[in-house]
Amino acid sequence: MARKVKRRSSFENRGVLFFIGTVFQHRRYGYQAAITGWTINMTHEGVDFEESELQEGLKQPFYRVIVEDLSVRYVAQENILEQRPTSPGRLAHVLAGKYFKRFNSSEGRFVSNMREEYPED
Repeated sequence: MARKVKRRSSFENRGVLFFIGTVFQHRRYGYQAAITGWTINMTHEGVDFEESELQEGLKQPFYRVIVEDLSVRYVAQENILEQRPTSPGRLAHVLAGKYFKRFNSSEGRFVSNMREEYPED
């Protein structure tokens, strides 16, 4: 089944700051992860924390991420501390091929394999 195309240039997506492939550290929990998707329509069913834990609540972009421990999570935009590593480190073996073509060391992020769903990322 084809996924819905998400364009960051669309009015409803104007608040999305980070790109597919961005490597970051979680502001609160300190783990490293890479972004594999984003949504602006997060519901209570999609989160495993209390809305009150977030300064911006659910009215902000959320990012689907793969964490260095191989788990998949959703992270609120306010909890992302972007990194620009020169190498992918531990995330390379986890992410290579499935979501990304390669790691771009000059940009410090992975190159997306998901252009059909996120053509502007």
